[in-house]
Amino acid sequence: GGGGGAFWMFKREHFTRSALRIFQPFNNKIQPIYRTVLTVEPGNAQSAPGGDVVIQIKIEGVKPEQLVIQRNVAGTRSSDEIPVNPKSDLVQYTFKNLDHSLTYWVKGGDYSSPSYEIEVPTPPQLNLVKATLNYPEYTKVAPQKIESSGGDLEALIGTRAKLTFILDQPADQAFLLLEKVPSIPPAATQNPKSLPADRQAGKIQNPKSENESAPAAANIQRIELKKEIATEFSGEIIFGDALSYQVEIQQGKKPPQPSSRYRLRVLADQAPQLMLSGLGKQSEVQMGAVVPLKVTASDDYGLTEAGLFSRK
Repeated sequence: GGGGGAFWMFKREHFTRSALRIFQPFNNKIQPIYRTVLTVEPGNAQSAPGGDVVIQIKIEGVKPEQLVIQRNVAGTRSSDEIPVNPKSDLVQYTFKNLDHSLTYWVKGGDYSSPSYEIEVPTPPQLNLVKATLNYPEYTKVAPQKIESSGGDLEALIGTRAKLTFILDQPADQAFLLLEKVPSIPPAATQNPKSLPADRQAGKIQNPKSENESAPAAANIQRIELKKEIATEFSGEIIFGDALSYQVEIQQGKKPPQPSSRYRLRVLADQAPQLMLSGLGKQSEVQMGAVVPLKVTASDDYGLTEAGLFSRK
């Protein structure tokens, strides 16, 4: 009799829970009894793309020889086994180089933790850029509409571009991040032929690719874009001292997320090309003679007239 009573006292909680399970099978508030219990901190977490997240698991009850970290990334499951130090109740694990959101849970002994989420924001990408290019007035060039799926743009210096950015994900707000180099003068709105010769010689090249970091001397101008719909924002830039741009989005209370970097190629106006034919450099002609001359002039932008001048 005494031994039976001791057994009842020792297993009383087990018997009580078992009885509740039998008589109240649909009561979800009845917690099962585990020999091992795991507490995971911080549980849910956030990480920047490429970042690490460290979790800590506290073991209570019977200590298993190992823990199993199970993860699910976009439907693909994997697991890692971690040996448990018999002298410690704490185990640390690091999720490294995260580039996608995932769910995870921890198993040890007879216990499996709840499922947790590590959220990794996906940087926005441009599906399409629509641009209306308004060339400087002196060029007499009509506005041109272009589209770029790659995001890179080019135009004559001084061109005012009205841009519409179509994103691959919705956003509450969006900003245009213009990368500028202070050593390049502001955009010219006058006829660039009045600029120094070194600014007229060919293209103002920007060799930066979207994967290269900004130069040390660069500064960033942040311009708020107008929201058309959740995935479409519009704004305006002038081609001049800007080298590249990014579109930064804001989604709720999440940290701002910038897109890849895209090129802005600023084209300089070339000097006119002139050709005179019909008269040699040292030709001698008789007084009153009529000499046929031909003047040919060409230019990339803004040629309105050409003249012939003589010197006695």
